Amino acid sequence: TRLPASFGQIAELSAILVQLKGESDAVAAKALEVRMKPLLKGKDIEEVHSVLVEEAATLLVAADKDLEGTFNLVLTVLRTASEEKIDAFTTCILETIEKSEIERTAAKLKILSNLFNALAPTSALRARVFQSLVLVAEQTGAISAIVPQLPHLDAWMAEWSLETEKRCELYLQISKALGAGGFTEQAFALRRKYLSMLPESAYGAAKESIVAIIADAIQTPSFYAFEELASFPSVKYLSKEPAGQLLTILVDSSVSEYRDFIGANDSAIKALGLAEEEVLRKMRTLALASIGAERLGVAIPYADIAKALEVETDEVEIWVIDAIRAGLVEARLDQLKETATISRSTYRVFGQREWQLLGSRLHAWRDSLSSVLSTVANARAGNTASNPTA
Repeated sequence: TRLPASFGQIAELSAILVQLKGESDAVAAKALEVRMKPLLKGKDIEEVHSVLVEEAATLLVAADKDLEGTFNLVLTVLRTASEEKIDAFTTCILETIEKSEIERTAAKLKILSNLFNALAPTSALRARVFQSLVLVAEQTGAISAIVPQLPHLDAWMAEWSLETEKRCELYLQISKALGAGGFTEQAFALRRKYLSMLPESAYGAAKESIVAIIADAIQTPSFYAFEELASFPSVKYLSKEPAGQLLTILVDSSVSEYRDFIGANDSAIKALGLAEEEVLRKMRTLALASIGAERLGVAIPYADIAKALEVETDEVEIWVIDAIRAGLVEARLDQLKETATISRSTYRVFGQREWQLLGSRLHAWRDSLSSVLSTVANARAGNTASNPTA
C-alpha cells in the first residue's frame, strides 16, 4: 500500500521550488510562495499536485548534488496523485529533460531511472520513460547504459501491454541508438525483431525505415547475414526497389552481376548513401565464400578465384585473408602452387542446389568410408589367414 506523503515533506518541497524559482526570477518565486501558502495550510493535496506539474521544469535547475534527492521527494509527494496528474508530470519532465541543453548526463539518467522504477510495472508510461532514457543516452554518448536493460525489454513490453506498432517503434528507436553508439550486434538483434513483427499494413509507411536497415546492413563491415535479412516479408515487400534488388544480389549473385546492376542503378545506390567500392569489397568477400562452399577441401587455383572476383592474381591472397578475418571461411594458402584450399565456408544462401551439393558430399563420404572399412576388413582377414594360431 502506498502511503501519502507527510505534509512536512510537502512543505519541504514547496520551499525547494520557491528557492529554485528565485534563482532566476525573484518575482515569480514570490508569487509561487504566495500561491503555496494557502494550499499547505488547507492541505489541498490535489492543488499541490497541480503545482508540481506546472513547475516540473523548475526542478531541473537544482544543483547536481541536490537533484536526485529533490526528484525523489517529488515522486514521494506524487505517488498518491491521480493517473492524470502523474501522466502530465511525467510528460513535462521528459520533454524538459530531452530538450535541455545542459549536459548533466549522469543526473538526467538517474532521474529517468528513478522515475521508471517509481511507476507501476504495468504502467504504459514506463514505455515513454524508457524511450526518453534511450534518447538522452544517445544524445550524451552514454548508450552503453541501456545495453544491460535489453534482456528485459520483451518482458517489459508484455507488462506494458504495448500494441504491435508501439513495440516496433521502440525496437526501431533503440536499434538506431545502439547502431550509432557502435553496438552493432545488439542493434541488428532488435532490427530483426522489428522486421519480423512489423504488420503488413505498415509496410508502406515503414518503407524508409526498412530501406535504411538494408543500407545499414550492407555498409556494416561485420554484417554478412543477408539471406536472413532478405527472408523477412517486410523486406521482400521492397524486392522491386533498388535496395531490395541490391540485397538479392548480395544474397546469391556474382561480382559480374553486381557490376551490371551498379551500371544500371548508379544513382539509386548513391541515394542509399552507399559507397560503391565498399559494397564491391563485400560482394567479392561473399563471392569467395561461394567458391569455397562449392569446392570445399579442393585446392583452388588462384587464377580461378581471381576470375570470379574480377581481381588480379597477385591480389587473391589478400582477399582470402579478408574472408578469413570476416569469419566466412577457413583456408590454407599454398604460395608455391598458387592454390587455396578452403576447409570451411559459410553458405550465402542454402536452397535446393546447396542441399543437392551436401547430398553428393555425404554420398562421397559414405563411399569413401565404405572403402576404408572394406580395406580394413580385408587386411584383418589376410592377417588371420597368415597366422592361423593367432
